[in-house]
Amino acid sequence: TSESESPEPQKKETIEEQVPFPSKPIIPRNVKLTVATILLIALGAGLFYTKSSLDKQNALVSEGHSLLKENKLSAAEAMFKKAQEASDKDPQVYAGLGEIFFRKNQFVKAVNHFRKSIELNPSESSFHLKLSKTLSAMGQLREAKRTYQLVIDIDPTNSQAFFGLGKIQMKENNLEKAATNLIMAIKLN
Repeated sequence: TSESESPEPQKKETIEEQVPFPSKPIIPRNVKLTVATILLIALGAGLFYTKSSLDKQNALVSEGHSLLKENKLSAAEAMFKKAQEASDKDPQVYAGLGEIFFRKNQFVKAVNHFRKSIELNPSESSFHLKLSKTLSAMGQLREAKRTYQLVIDIDPTNSQAFFGLGKIQMKENNLEKAATNLIMAIKLN
């Protein structure tokens, strides 16, 4: 007599079989996971900023700007890089590094850092202005004019943007527009 063989039922995998768990618990079993404990674990893992970490980064950026004013470029660069390690989302860090590279005549690096600061805060006219000055120093006048105009669009009272735009127009022998922008720069200053 021949019996029909029925297939053996498939064994369903448990979650433990699908995702291997560590052999030892990460948190001892006798520790109660309270909200406070979870927050402490998250803080230790750096999952979010505390007020003190933000204060520390702001202090580093402030110190970097102070060193820049004293023209201590190496020390300022070290400060901004420490601040960058704390958070790579602060546009002031990139603008500070861009200023250092500009002063060192490392214009490509300066442009990259100013563009990153603009990416992080596109409405800050000072970042666009620094980019404009760098592009102008590189001889990229068309792009510099465009960014000077963007500064004016963001901040119509920015005398430095009118002055920079007027200087480029003088180089292009566009004297009428140059005169208009240079007069505006004087009026605003």
